[in-house]
Amino acid sequence: MHQVERVLSTFPQSFIGGAVVTQPLNGSMWYAAVAGGVGAVLALGKGLVAR
Repeated sequence: MHQVERVLSTFPQSFIGGAVVTQPLNGSMWYAAVAGGVGAVLALGKGLVAR
């Protein structure tokens, strides 16, 4: 269950970070969503490897 919590907390953090970067650069919010997804997948991978 801890792994799910990590993924669910990483996605919004990455999304917000992506949104902060894309807004001044006139980037799409889809890029922020992709960044959030990539961050969540990396968190999941890191957790699986750490096990």
